[in-house]
Amino acid sequence: MAYKLNKKILPLALTFCNLTCGILSLTMAFFGFLDLGVYFLLLGGVFDFFDGWLAYKTRCKTELGKRVDSFADLVTFGVAPVFLYLRFSSLVPLSFRLVTIIIYISSTVFRLARFNLLTQRKIKNYFTGLPTTAAGCLLASYLLFSTRFNPRLAGWITTPSIILLSFLMVSDLRYPDLKSIKKRWLFMIIVLCILLHLFLMGSLNLIGIIFIIFLAYLVYGLITGLRLAICNNCHLSMFRLIIF
Repeated sequence: MAYKLNKKILPLALTFCNLTCGILSLTMAFFGFLDLGVYFLLLGGVFDFFDGWLAYKTRCKTELGKRVDSFADLVTFGVAPVFLYLRFSSLVPLSFRLVTIIIYISSTVFRLARFNLLTQRKIKNYFTGLPTTAAGCLLASYLLFSTRFNPRLAGWITTPSIILLSFLMVSDLRYPDLKSIKKRWLFMIIVLCILLHLFLMGSLNLIGIIFIIFLAYLVYGLITGLRLAICNNCHLSMFRLIIF
């Protein structure tokens, strides 16, 4: 009995670790510590992956766990990334930043709500739309990675990039569930991303590698959507939103 109880609690405990990382990321951003804010957010991504993986492997998915996971994702990957953006893109006019934040958080809420509704109709091994975890981690890693470049240019690039991420989250593009990818393919993807980063930057940087990995994941969905659109002879299908 104790084993069964622990088996159900552990995924939920990891979800709360994810939520804790999101709160700590917000706190670090508030006090001006960009590096720590990004690191806590990325750590939340690790917890988010393993709580889903553990629930999947132990077959302990529950409605409570799904709801708590959505709230945790909203804080860690919906609110925290744009709070980091708000805090560290001061060269962008405030009105631009506020509109961008509203669009991103609204898209995150829509994406999570749709995920909960589509759980039973989910395409096997695929997500519909860019996962919020990937969007948040990509944005956070870019914010830190871009500090080595012109801050003004990086801020203005970040704003339209957030709009693009928002759009991809509510689109119907297919993104693979990483838990379903075979280990050897996942290993090869990571190695290729590391080599690409080394080729472009001339040196290894952990945040840079993480950024390129999530960027490759984003591009994969775009390429897949374009391929499906061409195959279906409908070039606009990749931009269609799911309306209830």
